[in-house]
Amino acid sequence: MNEPMPEIIENMPTKIDDTWVEELISLTQKEICSYRMFLNQLKAQQNAIIDRDVLQITESREHAEEFMNNAKQSSLDRRNKMQHISAQIRPTKELQSLEQVIPIVKRQYAARLNELREKLKSVLNEIKSSNQMTAFLLTQSINYVNKNLRLIYDAADQSQAYAANGEMQHSKKYSTMVQVV
Repeated sequence: MNEPMPEIIENMPTKIDDTWVEELISLTQKEICSYRMFLNQLKAQQNAIIDRDVLQITESREHAEEFMNNAKQSSLDRRNKMQHISAQIRPTKELQSLEQVIPIVKRQYAARLNELREKLKSVLNEIKSSNQMTAFLLTQSINYVNKNLRLIYDAADQSQAYAANGEMQHSKKYSTMVQVV
């Protein structure tokens, strides 16, 4: 998945100072860390689903939402940083991605930004896969519950009882549990 590093333009006149690039690197690292923490919560949530631990599912969901909000904010901070410099060096074209920034920074920063870009893409792909797995697990859990409800319904439908006069009769056609659902 390693793509070749974009061509670095050493002699391009820019107003990008080292401090700005270092801040961008720091913001990107924070974003990756936030997404990793979110991914860890998604995995904890999957384990809770597998264990059918409703309390843990709820707690994991709450933590995942918190980490997702942090990740979104980190991503927004990084994009705002890029837009700020974009107005100074490329007023006609907005810098929207790390891929666009890499060619216009010093070589030492370009290598680091490219590495961070790959890490960011990787963690986002992991999150996508984790979300797909969670959706699958939830679907399976719902199917499991539906099958159990069907078994309960069928058992209740087939049960027999004695009437007050002592004769055999079938009990209610529908179980109370199924009617509620």
